[in-house]
Amino acid sequence: MMEIENIEIEMIQGPFNSISTQVFVRANVEGNPDGQSAWQAGWRIVGQITGPYCVHSETLAAVIAFQDQGDGAGLLATTKIPDPCAWTARLPATYKVDIELTYAGECKQKSQQVFSFRGNEIRLNSFYQTDLNGNYRRWVLRCVQHPLDDALADGGEQFREEGLVCTVLNPTTEQCNLATLNGVAILSIVQQPDSEKTVSAIKKLDVWGCVTACVIAGDVEIQSVDLKNMRVPIGCRVSDISKPLPEWAEFSVIDIASISDSAIVDWQKMPVIVSDVRPFEDCAAARKQCAVLQKDVATQGDYAGYCIFPTS
Repeated sequence: MMEIENIEIEMIQGPFNSISTQVFVRANVEGNPDGQSAWQAGWRIVGQITGPYCVHSETLAAVIAFQDQGDGAGLLATTKIPDPCAWTARLPATYKVDIELTYAGECKQKSQQVFSFRGNEIRLNSFYQTDLNGNYRRWVLRCVQHPLDDALADGGEQFREEGLVCTVLNPTTEQCNLATLNGVAILSIVQQPDSEKTVSAIKKLDVWGCVTACVIAGDVEIQSVDLKNMRVPIGCRVSDISKPLPEWAEFSVIDIASISDSAIVDWQKMPVIVSDVRPFEDCAAARKQCAVLQKDVATQGDYAGYCIFPTS
């Protein structure tokens, strides 16, 4: 028998719509030295997904079992979810996933995790998000850099009421879990010393429904293939508008002082979030600053989002 320890369980979301969607569970377990695959040797993925759950609404949770997909390069199981609920700040729907890795019917590894369906995407030069009926509508991001712990102090109520996205530098797993459960959307600024740690950080953020998008900050060399199959949109903060955008960038964050410059590269081909440093005292004031920023740049274009950074 092969011995395994702390095998990573990967959750993959299929194409999403309000009628049904599919969830895949994958584990890369090595085969036997004699050439048998893990599945042939008797390893299986067994589990179920339960939900939806929501702290702000009563829900009727369903329990749906995963189905083994047979022999292959690794272990794979899948299930179809009828009437799935995508995560939004106003309806932060989550699901509980219980998974066991078994050998000859005996459990060898057990895990439980929170899963949420991502219902936002990029279309042309805008962000889109599903409404409660599963219809995609344009979503203009209004972001403010604010301590996430403070935003969660009231259960995220003020951020939800103002329709704000919390801009956070390197949010932790615990913070993402609380933000997902309570309904606080996050624009994550990922700043790491090298490309390997950057990609690793994004993979950890990719599983959380609250993480609306990730912005890679700092001078790190990233290959497009390293970010393949990420659910979360990934963008860059543009500091030198004379340089081409990275191939992996799906959107950009550009300072207000640069948006009228003709040297902006490809800004019409992808979403652009305009940012500025402005004072604000609370969520309501931050929301007003986003509206003022939008008005200030209205003659230059209709942008995908507006981001306010504090003056101190």
